[in-house]
Parts: sequence; C-alpha cells; structure tokens
Amino acid sequence: MSKAITTAYVFAQSPSGAHELAGILSQHRTAGTFTYSQHWLEQPWAYPLDPVNLKLQPDAIITTNANQVHPVFSDAGPDDWGTKVLLAGHTRLPANETERLLATSGHGVGCLRFSLSRSRPKEPSPPPSLELLHELEDASQKIANNQTVDPALLALLIPATSMGGARPKITLREHDKDYIAKFSKPGDLINVPRVEYACMRLAQQCGINIPDIRLQTLGERDAFIIQRFDRHEKRQLHYISAHSLFNRDRVRLYDNAYADPCSYIALSKMLRTHARDWNDTAMELFRRIVFNVYIGNIDDHGRNHGCLYDPANPGWQLSAAFDIVPTVSQGREHALGIGRFGRQRSMGNVMSAAEGFGLSGDEAKGIVDEVVGVASGWRIVFQNSGVESEDTRIAEQIIGIF
Repeated sequence: MSKAITTAYVFAQSPSGAHELAGILSQHRTAGTFTYSQHWLEQPWAYPLDPVNLKLQPDAIITTNANQVHPVFSDAGPDDWGTKVLLAGHTRLPANETERLLATSGHGVGCLRFSLSRSRPKEPSPPPSLELLHELEDASQKIANNQTVDPALLALLIPATSMGGARPKITLREHDKDYIAKFSKPGDLINVPRVEYACMRLAQQCGINIPDIRLQTLGERDAFIIQRFDRHEKRQLHYISAHSLFNRDRVRLYDNAYADPCSYIALSKMLRTHARDWNDTAMELFRRIVFNVYIGNIDDHGRNHGCLYDPANPGWQLSAAFDIVPTVSQGREHALGIGRFGRQRSMGNVMSAAEGFGLSGDEAKGIVDEVVGVASGWRIVFQNSGVESEDTRIAEQIIGIF
C-alpha cells in the first residue's frame, strides 16, 4: 500500500488573476501546519487566507483540529456529496484531507488550488456545459441511490461536484458564467429545489443579497440553479466560511450568544474587524437572521455563511446568501446562537442581538418589521413559484410559527 500524501503547496489568486504560491500545508498524525511562502509575504497585495486564524507571518501556524488541516482549506474541498461521487469513481478514497484537496483542486468554492508542485498548480478542467443538465442530474440521482453510472458521465461529474454540502449538486457553465445546479435527494419530504427557489426569491424581496437564480424542470424533478457568487468578471474570489473563522471542532451550547464563539454575534465581531464596510455588512447579516427565524431555516450553521476577498478590490465582504429553506424537522433551535436567549427561534431573541450588530433598538425593530412585513406574503411567492399545495401545507407549519 502506497504511503499517504501529507504535504501540498497552496496557491491563491493575485490581483492580476494569476495563481501565486501562498504557502505549504503539512498534515501530521495529531496536528497540521501551514507556512506562508516568502514570495507571498513580500507582495504588497498579500492577504491572509484566513484573517482570524492565519494572519500573515513567516512562522508555521499550527492546527490541532480533527483532520489536521486548517478549516479554510477544507472549505475549498468536497463535502459529503462530493466524497460520495469520488467513491463512485474510484476504487480508493483519498487517505486524508490533503489527498482529498489534491484530488479536487481548483473545482471547489473560492480560489484556492492545491498541488504537489511548487512551481504551478494543475489547471482544472472547465465545468460541464449547462446543456448537459438533464443527463448529469439523472446520473446524480443514480449515485444518490447507489446505482451504477455511465463512466463518461461519471468523469464529468467528479470535477463538477467539489462544492461543499451533503445534498446532490453540480457545477455547470453557460456563456462563460458558472452555476451550481442543486437537485432533490432520496427521502426529501418536500420538493427542496423548488421550495428553495421560492425562499430565495422571497429573501430578495426582503432586501437580502442573493445571486442570480432560476428554476428548471427536468421531467418529474426540478433543478434549482444559482450563479456562483465566488466568480467575478472571470476572476476567482477567495472564500472562507464562518465555520472556518470560528475554528472550533466541537461546539458548546451557550445560553447567551454574546458569550458564544460560534454565533451570529461572534461573526459580527469578526466582520467589524475585517469587513470592508462593517455597518452595511452588519445590517445585511442582521436582516438574514430575521429572515431565517421567520421562515424556520434553523439549519443555519457556520458552513452556510461565508466571506469573500477580491484581491483586485481588497477587503472582506459577506458573501451572497445561500442555502435558505425551511427546515422540515422537530427542532426549535437554530444551529448558530442569535442573542441573549441563545439559539432560541424567536423575534425577541433577534431583538436582543441588536447591540451585537451596532444597531439601536429602533433600528433593529425597523429591520424586523420590514422583513416580517414582506415575508408574510410568502404564500403568494410560493404560488407564483409553482410550489405544490402539499409542500405549501408543510411550510405553513413552519414559516412564521414560533
């Protein structure tokens, strides 16, 4: 059996659009390190790959998290779905996180690439054409159901499924723009792609920043198509999730989110230090909390929030909103802490968080009233989006019910 690969060179995008050597990651049995390259540190435009946990410095930076790799690098790799597709196409899964990142380099979210060569990363193959959506959706459903897939389609799927998340999705290209197509999966209680499309339209009406979206019907199933927000004018933007910024393997439950290092308030504090325009960013994030609470999107964990860095326009900014859909479960608490009542799903808890976003009580109430006022018309948006009556009935038991 061959020895596992434990070292990789990390490349990130420069203002010119070229990928430059940012540093080297090394994975060990109980810890891992990342060291910035001298070349990177000498650049006037050099930026930290993680502004909280990987500040620019010449010394090796140690991590002791579960997979011995700094979380920002894992953001650029596949999650459960991508790993399932990799398994369908390989007789051997990557032995560790480093091998997983090397296997999917250049296809994940953000701009990071990983290579065994320090001179240049391998150029990733372009995403499949959107014209192949129907065939690739069918292949994805077969993989989700543990069925055999045509090798030619599987070869297209493997590099197209490196985005994070547990649900079936692929990256596609149309007219030089990249999109993510999200599909149903076995066991869904509702038509998730169509309901998510409706919720994103509703979020946009509530003043929340979302990417361009569309819905495409594929026979008896739907595909929710969303333009990639980590691409801008053919440039790749660097991405880091809130989960990586929090940098916690294990999450404790706190009664008060002001003391919680993995909460919306903790994210707000980080953005206050690093965001290009914190006031606008804080108001946007607060607006998203209100919307998530109202529609019952309690699966709002740290991987469902992120920040972008554009080397050509320096400064961190909150990414466009994504993965917004009511959570069909018995849960009553959010994944992230909100306010003085922890993760409780209530507008009172949202209002108690106002101070953490630099908002006065009146400012916070104004945002709550505005979002709730618009979101209360959700049934019309669902109807106009073609959501079936049974799915609407299920949503009625969640949306606006605290």
